[in-house]
Amino acid sequence: MLTFAKQILRNSDGTSTIELAVVFPVGMFLMLGAIDTSLGFAEKLRVEAAAARAVEQITAYSRVQTDYSTSIMEAATAANVPVADVTVTNWLECNNVLTTPFTGTCPNSSDQIARFVKVAVRGKFQPSLNFKGFLTTDANGFVRVEGDSSVRIQ
Repeated sequence: MLTFAKQILRNSDGTSTIELAVVFPVGMFLMLGAIDTSLGFAEKLRVEAAAARAVEQITAYSRVQTDYSTSIMEAATAANVPVADVTVTNWLECNNVLTTPFTGTCPNSSDQIARFVKVAVRGKFQPSLNFKGFLTTDANGFVRVEGDSSVRIQ
């Protein structure tokens, strides 16, 4: 019996199969994690590019425009998201103090006027690996990503 045990311990047949069985799941986990990270990053870049595209379009139209429906549609189409996931915020600052309304003027003619427009786009992607508590997901298992762009137009 002792001789048989020594013979089994010296036998190296199948060692690489056992090593593969141990290492393969770890390698697949790392590869799927890298793919998920890449997909999430690509979605983040896409929504940021859509927001930047909408800001460029707003800048090209007019500096005191308040109807952003065309730009919102453009951003939603570029990011492949619903129109409800695109928001446009505009504000007026007089001497670095927030003032309303956006189309108004500053109280004093000597005030420094600054008009800003910000476009925010919310996208989503569904990761293939998601461990509870690691990624924040909505009820359908999607991770939300946001991109925004802002510009001073005056």
